[in-house]
Amino acid sequence: MQTDTIRGTVSWQFGTEISTKGLQLRGRSMQMAVLRGKQQLFSVDAGTGLFRPTFAGWDLIPEATGSG
Repeated sequence: MQTDTIRGTVSWQFGTEISTKGLQLRGRSMQMAVLRGKQQLFSVDAGTGLFRPTFAGWDLIPEATGSG
């Protein structure tokens, strides 16, 4: 269930698919994060529910095509 939430949010927010293997949504309502093992890939904005990628999180997201 968690990977479906992660996959759906990333797909909607960034317009792409990522591998969610090993990803977990952890924390409490105001301090949620997406982790792979102990590495944080995204924090979750408490107000909007949007993902805020860390540098490692950006590495998971393929570059947008058709820009520029």
